[in-house]
Amino acid sequence: MASFIYDARPNVRDYFKRPAVPTGTTGTHGLDKCIIKLLEWPQVCWAHTLLKNIELHFDAAGVPFIQDPRSERRNHGDWTWLRSGYFLQWRNPYSSRLQDCNVTFIIFSATPELTAHLQNLATRPDWRQALMDPFTLFVITAENIFLEASSTINKVLTVLGYIEGLALGAAGGDGGEAENEQFDFVGLHNISNHIINLKEGCNAATAFIRQICGGHESIMSSVSDPERLAVMGAVHTLLLHKQTLVEGLVLRVDGMESRVQSLINL
Repeated sequence: MASFIYDARPNVRDYFKRPAVPTGTTGTHGLDKCIIKLLEWPQVCWAHTLLKNIELHFDAAGVPFIQDPRSERRNHGDWTWLRSGYFLQWRNPYSSRLQDCNVTFIIFSATPELTAHLQNLATRPDWRQALMDPFTLFVITAENIFLEASSTINKVLTVLGYIEGLALGAAGGDGGEAENEQFDFVGLHNISNHIINLKEGCNAATAFIRQICGGHESIMSSVSDPERLAVMGAVHTLLLHKQTLVEGLVLRVDGMESRVQSLINL
């Protein structure tokens, strides 16, 4: 897929409607292709993300398999995607009076986990931190991105581990079920495609958070209020931490690629 840069539009919904997406988009959350455009920085920013969706199931015998929700085939194929958009706008964020500050954060197709996290923030006494530094909301978003990507990786690993067990059993000639079962090369091919999409997603998520960190650092350089700088420093540290977490996912996906190659060699 191509990346999309967004220009300002009177209706914010146009941001989410504009890009073309793969067939089977479910519209829940996304990573695979991620782009952020800073409009009239530091007043408005917009991000669009797309992640490969994975539907993990288990049959009556406890065998894991990936299945497209629109198909009955069980060859680990899944051609659906998860997609989200984030629109953050703020006015007078550095006013000496918090009541003069205004922050708008619109999420298209937020996950239930992200929704619950933001609702929880609204009930906590430190919600005012989002007025002192609106990028507090992107810390929460980045955490959700990491958890979603990690969960998707775990689903693929579950199936990959089962395939490895079958292949090793057959290669070892133990005479068991694995030796007699025909190896699913189509399934392995689909798993390999999922891994490619996951790697693209993790790299895109890293770029997303890196751009957020860069913009945030630029804003910090223009702030002189010590109290606000202390809050922004803490937020920036959290953003860098989330970036490191997502970068770690890339290493996990690299390991999955190596395991697939080992299966092919076997």
